[in-house]
Amino acid sequence: MDPLTRRWRVPALDERAPKSTRDPDVPIHAALGPKVLDGGLATSLRQRGVPPGTPITTWLDEHPSAVEHAQRSFVDAGAIGLLTATFRSLPHLDSEWERHLDIAADIATRASHGRAWLWGSLGPGGRRGESWRDADASTKRAWTQSWTRAADRLGPSVHGLVLETFIDPDECLAALRAVKEARPDQAVVTSLVPTDSGRLHNGQSPRHALEALRLAGADILGFNCGTTPEGVTLAIRACRGVGPLWAKPAGGRNLRQRLVELADDCDWIGGCCGVTYKDIVVLARSVAETHA
Repeated sequence: MDPLTRRWRVPALDERAPKSTRDPDVPIHAALGPKVLDGGLATSLRQRGVPPGTPITTWLDEHPSAVEHAQRSFVDAGAIGLLTATFRSLPHLDSEWERHLDIAADIATRASHGRAWLWGSLGPGGRRGESWRDADASTKRAWTQSWTRAADRLGPSVHGLVLETFIDPDECLAALRAVKEARPDQAVVTSLVPTDSGRLHNGQSPRHALEALRLAGADILGFNCGTTPEGVTLAIRACRGVGPLWAKPAGGRNLRQRLVELADDCDWIGGCCGVTYKDIVVLARSVAETHA
């Protein structure tokens, strides 16, 4: 079954999970117009007093209510796509990865209260200073196994999976193949980090990278993060027509203008670092007014 046209059931983690207030048979990608995503969770948590640089696992263990409130603020702002706080909760990086994936999925389910699709966030495999290009074969196998196991664990609790914040498109391709092996019928987003010029960090054209990921089975393709909104904007413009597009630029100069402009080209549009629920309010209102 094609994940772009399949019909989705809002998942329940247990009998106490809130029931969806939306039609559970609404196709996740078939709806016309752009769908609004959340913004920067770390930014929202800092505004709620969580110290900068606090690891995501500490968010879940020591500040779960802050995570839930921050995610709910994005849904209240108009986001209908919510990413779980699971970025890089991978077996080789986190000894308690299963517990953290379960907690984050539970928090996101409560925060959305059936009003948003849940996207399970996964990320690159390397620690600081490690790269896919320089990793040996055994290290690459460990990362690949981690993506497979995390996707298998998180997949049943979410509507789709997001491979986000990948610098190296070859690593993203490897992660995509691993995740698709674990969850072959689940929609998977691949999201790369562009430079401010709109090209990738290895000099590759963004369109070439996205076309390769599309051929490998990515259902939605796009870009996130960066140092300004400009890089994601330029990369998306270069990739029009490749397939369903996803954009979550970082905050910066002309952010709200860029978000509104990106909505014309993207199926899913939100924000990354520095993007608050107030920015999502502006985006959601614009989408409602111009894409109704």
